[in-house]
Amino acid sequence: LKCNVDDCELAVRNDSFTKADCTLNAEARHLCDIKCEGADRDSVISKSPTTNRKCIRFYTYNTEQSSKGWQIWRQGLCAQESIVLQVHCGFPEND
Repeated sequence: LKCNVDDCELAVRNDSFTKADCTLNAEARHLCDIKCEGADRDSVISKSPTTNRKCIRFYTYNTEQSSKGWQIWRQGLCAQESIVLQVHCGFPEND
């Protein structure tokens, strides 16, 4: 997920970036769908630039699961930053 102040773009695997499906909710969180349909877990595995001190995982950004699927949220000063967040989607193991 690559975000600027006004919008975000998403690339799945090695595809090109396309406009992400993002909203602003009542808690002033920017929420973006990260297209992890069928995943039972996910995690942000990196951010770029790594030196960004306004985007701190669990405090100003993270992933969450809702009825709409998996999303990344950003809030506060992080929501105003240009940043790239790389996400890993985890899927259930087949027995």
